[in-house]
Amino acid sequence: MSTFTSSLPNELLQELNQVAQKLSLPKNKILEKALRIYLNQIKRVEYIKYYQEISNDEDTLLIAAEGMEEYLRQLEKKDDLVLKPSYQNGLKKSQKFSLCT
Repeated sequence: MSTFTSSLPNELLQELNQVAQKLSLPKNKILEKALRIYLNQIKRVEYIKYYQEISNDEDTLLIAAEGMEEYLRQLEKKDDLVLKPSYQNGLKKSQKFSLCT
């Protein structure tokens, strides 16, 4: 683990001290968690911007539509399978099912 040194405004440092004492946590753990949350929020914003940009791209929409068609074909194949109750070993309907075609 690396060491990082930074300055904080006095009021922010006082608030950090109070929270650390109240929660019985080290200040570095609070800062680490807060930074992780903040960096994850930045990533989410980047993802949102990216998906907004590609949602208007015709090539991307075509690829997505083709992928969805293939996915629906796979679902149709699975719909051909029927769930049939198995009563082996005296099990109740809700306890065991087997796949049959």
